[in-house]
Amino acid sequence: MITFEIGDILKAFNTRFVYQTILTYKRVCENMIITVIAAEITSLFFIMTLILGTIQSSALHSRTTKLFLWLSLADFFALMADSVGFIGDGNIKSTFLLYTCGLFAYTFADIMMIIFAFYMISLIRDYTDVPHWLVFIPVILSALDIIMVISGIVTGNLFSIKDYTFVYGEWNNNISYLPTLSTIFLIIILMKYRRVLDKRKFIVLTCYLISPVANIVLQMIFRVSYYTYVISSVGIAFVYVEIQSEAIAAFGAREKILMEVSYNDSLTELKNRRAYEEFLSRNIEFHGNVGAVFCDLNSLKYTNDNFGHVAGDRLLKDFAKILTDAFSDGEIFRISGDEFVILLHDITQDGMDLRMQDFISTLYENGRMAACGYSLGKDADPLLLVKEAELKMYEDKSLYYKETGRDRRS
Repeated sequence: MITFEIGDILKAFNTRFVYQTILTYKRVCENMIITVIAAEITSLFFIMTLILGTIQSSALHSRTTKLFLWLSLADFFALMADSVGFIGDGNIKSTFLLYTCGLFAYTFADIMMIIFAFYMISLIRDYTDVPHWLVFIPVILSALDIIMVISGIVTGNLFSIKDYTFVYGEWNNNISYLPTLSTIFLIIILMKYRRVLDKRKFIVLTCYLISPVANIVLQMIFRVSYYTYVISSVGIAFVYVEIQSEAIAAFGAREKILMEVSYNDSLTELKNRRAYEEFLSRNIEFHGNVGAVFCDLNSLKYTNDNFGHVAGDRLLKDFAKILTDAFSDGEIFRISGDEFVILLHDITQDGMDLRMQDFISTLYENGRMAACGYSLGKDADPLLLVKEAELKMYEDKSLYYKETGRDRRS
């Protein structure tokens, strides 16, 4: 009798324990799903910020930056599909939408693997040559995994939808083998070329590759079917901070140097004709008073022919210095060998006249170094003002030839 009572008590206790365990596990899973959804939505906004920053950067012309952008976009759409799938599980009355979200949630992992393989190889190629065939192995493995995912969905072995709820099949916990092989292969490549990469890039790329593997191992140990892209998002953010932001800054610095070289005249250090045309194309109409000055250097050919090009270069430099001193607040361009244009903003007629009187006096003090003309207009097209100033310059040039008796060809 006593034995029977104890047995009943143990049985009742065991039943209650199992029941409480099931409830606790269910509650933990529900809380985990909520946590996953919150983390994925947060990651969505974060990845969107990285995407916008990458799109707006001048480094987007770089192949590596383009690949990083595609990697971020793939992660963004994967996060969206995964989070909608979690939210819609049992809540959205659309089997097609649930299947689509499930398909994207699984296949985008392989798509990201393919893009990352190209990204990593592109980074290594900045330092050394890499055989082209290496990148095709992870591509083939990922493509095979996508085929398996589609097959598993069609057959129901991966998951199916019943009563608008995901029901995971027997393949669910074993679908990560091919992506794992791809990851291991990329790690081997990374180890092979570790000496050509700087340590920081090597560590960042290794961490990105190891993090999904760690996530897969945890899933296999705890038998949790939730695959989230939060870890991938953290990896992408790490890559952006440690590698991509530096690449963007370096590209911007190179572009700035090239811009300065292509827009500046190397001899006079003034802006050149290309900068002049670019400036006019971006500023068709100016508001307020705009002043234009057109100058043509006198006797440059005579100086080059009689005293050599070194003397001619010195003459150009001296004139550029005079222009810089006289019109430091304006835009100064050398538009041809001996022609210069100056554009001034927000200047009155009296201010323009006084400025030009001082400038012309300086020219006369330096042997009437150049002929010049100027014009002023309000809310005017600067190109028309430049043409008007050029006509006045020719008048001054004719007066110079008449007064000095020099040959016009000089």
